[in-house]
Amino acid sequence: MKRIVFPVLFAAVILIAQGCEKYVVVIESNFDTYTTSVQPIFTSSCALSNCHNGSVDPNLTDGSSYVALTTGNYIDVQNPEESVLIKQLKGGHGYISQSDIETLLAWIQAGAPND
Repeated sequence: MKRIVFPVLFAAVILIAQGCEKYVVVIESNFDTYTTSVQPIFTSSCALSNCHNGSVDPNLTDGSSYVALTTGNYIDVQNPEESVLIKQLKGGHGYISQSDIETLLAWIQAGAPND
């Protein structure tokens, strides 16, 4: 009986292992361009009085935010989920929706283009 069970069990493990595939998660977002998708998030949620309007780093006002984020080590295009910006927002910093966080993450995943 042991001679039959081992080969059957071995064959079953091989078949299961071959059926495994690597899946990629695609995040749906409304990301279009920095100007039309990213900056409006900062303007309405972050670049407010006593926040990131130039008085607190990074400066997320229109015309300053892109340089502040890309030169201030707030984004990591090689590992977008580990970006300081994303980690802070997911950690509850500020009042920003999950949809907006996903848009910002999609922008970083796309290489953080400036339009």
